[in-house]
Amino acid sequence: MLTGTNPTTVIRGLRDGQIIYVFAPKPNGGGFQIAAEHGLEGIPFGESTARFIHMWGTNVHIPPELTNKPLFYRELKAEHPEILTALDAEHEALVTEGQAKMQAPKRKVARHAFPRP
Repeated sequence: MLTGTNPTTVIRGLRDGQIIYVFAPKPNGGGFQIAAEHGLEGIPFGESTARFIHMWGTNVHIPPELTNKPLFYRELKAEHPEILTALDAEHEALVTEGQAKMQAPKRKVARHAFPRP
């Protein structure tokens, strides 16, 4: 994976039916605001009817000229395939990790008996 020194927030969604990426410098608490500013909609996920705007922190090196502007998937694929490959691998790993956590057996939390007044 290509790594950089400035962590970046990756915001991925749909606009007019096409996947759009926006790279925002960290720290960034307003990823959904940035998505709204660029008119991004959620992406369908699996067989669910749910739609998600994907956001994650990355250390993949993003050139400064690509920061804070919407980029179509096809643009990244044509002009920066190494960035797209690294981001896709990173996102897939995050999804796999999240799914594993959801499928892990739940531990019961011990309840302590507190005396009642």
